[in-house]
Amino acid sequence: MNQLDVRASLLNACDELQAYLQSEAPDPNDLETKTTTLRAALRALGGRSLLGLKIPLRWGGSQISDLDYFVYQEALARYSGTLAFIQTQHQTAAALIARGSSEFLKQKYLPYLSQGQILAGVSFSHLRRAGPPSLRAVPDESDYRLSGSVPWLSGYGLFQRAITAATLPNGQILLALLPFGETSQSWGGRLTFSQPMQLAAMDATNTVSAELHDWLLTAENVVDIRPAGWLAIRDQQNSLNPTPLILGSARAGLDVVQGIAQAGADAAVAESWTSLDRELGNCRAAILAAKAQPTPAEEQLHLRAWSLDVAQRCTYAAVIVSRGAANQRQNAAQRIYREVVVFSVSGQTTAVMAATLARLVR
Repeated sequence: MNQLDVRASLLNACDELQAYLQSEAPDPNDLETKTTTLRAALRALGGRSLLGLKIPLRWGGSQISDLDYFVYQEALARYSGTLAFIQTQHQTAAALIARGSSEFLKQKYLPYLSQGQILAGVSFSHLRRAGPPSLRAVPDESDYRLSGSVPWLSGYGLFQRAITAATLPNGQILLALLPFGETSQSWGGRLTFSQPMQLAAMDATNTVSAELHDWLLTAENVVDIRPAGWLAIRDQQNSLNPTPLILGSARAGLDVVQGIAQAGADAAVAESWTSLDRELGNCRAAILAAKAQPTPAEEQLHLRAWSLDVAQRCTYAAVIVSRGAANQRQNAAQRIYREVVVFSVSGQTTAVMAATLARLVR
């Protein structure tokens, strides 16, 4: 794809997104609390060809650049953190298949994932946990048998498939494509799920845990096999990946502050918006500059922590200027503040936690 094609893809994606958000998108509070509404919104994004932004053109996707995807993610998070989060799960699953080793899975799923005709999630955060692997895979001729648990998996009732990660005896990581529903195999394998967890935000995403009991994963459902330590390396190289969601939510918080300032509130409200708007713009510019070139891991961590810091303050400002109304669960300021809580710990590593804490006590 040449540069003009890339730019056209971005403009088309952002134009399509804005058209949807301005004319059809459900209320953000409904997206957070109603699974049926969230599912319909995902389907609507797929109908506008917005769920295959990291899928190659040959498979029906848009294949826009990382920087262009950043702008798209940020705009969506500004409207609804819940919708931005859950579609990111799907886009990540599609990208894993697209970059994986299975031509069979690419042909079978990518054209349908790009249009939202099939929806898929991901879960490999358990690889970040210390101690024995929570999910193991043992070779069985050309297939694999999986046993253990997947502690966090969002999208029950939304997604039809999920990609998770199991540790092989040699330490390599098996990326496995699973059905996202209770399933029993004729030879005794079972896949079961918990009830959706009661979380502080994004209830409609239906986050569950999964248990696999001697689950036979056939060779055709192997997305890829990655080296031992794959996720740690990926995390170190991509600390800035969550920042468009963080910055989009921060901007949503400032939208609340600006609206109240323009309604004739005390001058302090407008002054706070001006100061926070300036810092958010500076943080965003620094992150975009870092993403445009190779950036040391320590600098990425610094920018990740800064984005979380400014997002917390922007959304807290929205709560403060909303006064007592912010106590209502349906209040926009409260919803946005809770969304940033989710993004504060999503994809968190020990290094990210340390950088975030250092920023808080500086």
